[in-house]
Amino acid sequence: VYRTSEITRCDRLYEYLTQNSDLEVVYPKEELLAAKGYYQVYYKYDTHWNFAGVYVGVQCLLRQLYGTYEDISGAKLIIEHQNMSGDLASLIGMTDKYCDDYYYNFYAQDINPAQMVEDDILVVGDSFSDLMLGELDYYFGNVDQVGVWTFKMNMLDSYQPDVVLWECAERYADRLSWIDLTDD
Repeated sequence: VYRTSEITRCDRLYEYLTQNSDLEVVYPKEELLAAKGYYQVYYKYDTHWNFAGVYVGVQCLLRQLYGTYEDISGAKLIIEHQNMSGDLASLIGMTDKYCDDYYYNFYAQDINPAQMVEDDILVVGDSFSDLMLGELDYYFGNVDQVGVWTFKMNMLDSYQPDVVLWECAERYADRLSWIDLTDD
């Protein structure tokens, strides 16, 4: 893969949002790149981040909102399963050949209790947010999820969250213009 630029569409979106909105934008790109020195942060044969990547993303969220951050170098991530495959291997029908990946896990007893908050969080996201839910549950009082394509603003009245996390994978950043944030 040849890069045409070191600056990605997501880099541009992050810059635009931080300069032109009052949104709290969490962009864990640098932290994920740094974490690669300790753990694999994405699955080998899948397009999603693994639990190590999720750990970094959630820690960046906690730092942004509450000023707490636990570096992955001190995390107690445990390899639970080996011989995992993923969606890329499945797409080419070769899950039996490409299945030497592993699955990290992280347990509630290993979190820093000082990072726990009572806030309720509503996660609006795509498939990247699915793995985040278990980790967010360790830290937040209540965690709810709504799919990015079904979210409507009036859902905020139903859920009444303290925090809304709009998770958007870089590959879907161009689709943000498709989303209707009216109450219809």
